[in-house]
Amino acid sequence: MVGRSTALAYTAQILAAQGRKVICVDMNLEAPGLAALFGKEGEIGDGCGLVPLLVAIDNGEKPDISQHLIRVSEFEDIYCLPAGKPDANYARLLRYIDPIAWYHEERNPLHLFIEQLKTGLPFTPDVILLDARTGISALNGPLLFDLADMSIIVFFPHPQTQTGTAALTQALLAAKTHRYYNDKQAFTPEPRFLVSPMPASRVPEITQRYQNRAIEWIADWLSALESSPAGFSESEITHFVPYREAIATSDHIIEDKELWQNYEQVAEWIERFLPSLQASANSSDLNKVDILQELRFSGGAAEYQAQFIKTFVETDLIKKALNATIPLVLGRKGTGKTAIFRRIVEDHNYSSIIISSPSPLIPTELSWLLKAEGFREMERILTTMGADWRQFWTLYTGITCYFGWLLASVGSLPLS
Repeated sequence: MVGRSTALAYTAQILAAQGRKVICVDMNLEAPGLAALFGKEGEIGDGCGLVPLLVAIDNGEKPDISQHLIRVSEFEDIYCLPAGKPDANYARLLRYIDPIAWYHEERNPLHLFIEQLKTGLPFTPDVILLDARTGISALNGPLLFDLADMSIIVFFPHPQTQTGTAALTQALLAAKTHRYYNDKQAFTPEPRFLVSPMPASRVPEITQRYQNRAIEWIADWLSALESSPAGFSESEITHFVPYREAIATSDHIIEDKELWQNYEQVAEWIERFLPSLQASANSSDLNKVDILQELRFSGGAAEYQAQFIKTFVETDLIKKALNATIPLVLGRKGTGKTAIFRRIVEDHNYSSIIISSPSPLIPTELSWLLKAEGFREMERILTTMGADWRQFWTLYTGITCYFGWLLASVGSLPLS
């Protein structure tokens, strides 16, 4: 069955493609699989993931969540926080996850984790998507009834699912989150319903019968809200996802954006929760002139980004590239080679000597480094001498290492 994890992953792709920064968290701790759906299961490092994070927070530690994130796309800001690497240590740590006990303590690791996820990263996520199992459990209960702004319930209108989904929905509508609206009144997480997968029948009457049944069920579940001034219309908060063989038989997200259309409605629901430029422009408290004067834009290329080290997100792939046993990093233009270069050069934890550098990053004190005009002159000299670039780089590397060592150890350079 194509259900919640698939819907979450495709919705995340749509939101990220629209320019949102999205973090997807695998909360299905007993059977994690979100990283595999993104094709990133092989990038989960030892000791990384949600389970090790929660255990560390429960022990009073303050782990760096950014070290556990896996970047899903080279081009969009979409990240996956896996549950963990499914090995013997993961099974051992899983025994320490005890949300029931946490809610009886003043210091709740779940609350601390969510707060750090929202405010403790080098970037501020627009959307945090939590992939939880169907039903109510010791972990799912807090996610649904305490932490979520919106709860998307995925079900299929089979008679066997009616009682359980009804109980879940009615409990959800009676819940209050731990956040407050205008610092006064706790608010209920808004429900949405995803009916998936609708059968691929060529008989319209069969599809319509399932749709009508689902709408009737939801209308009955929402009947308790009839007296509420913020009542819901079942048709507005329900979306039907048709069966697609390509999606159902694929082990990972498909790049064909035509197939993403099945989940555009879900992304639209979430977008309504997010601040927009139009909403900001309409606010009477904002002065457009002041805002424009305060805006600071950072260049997209790593050479021109301000506060680079503070905003750098070190993924597992970056860790591999930074490993001292890796002598060479290859990649197409725009894949982050310069970012790795800056990470090494500007981090004081690394001892490095620059042999060659992009012009915008050449330190002023390293006057011996050649720029574009210097390399053009060197090409002329090599041609005249009948020498080749291999000889140049051997000599040039030795010279830069010598001067770099002098600068680092003595603090000054010879004048000649």
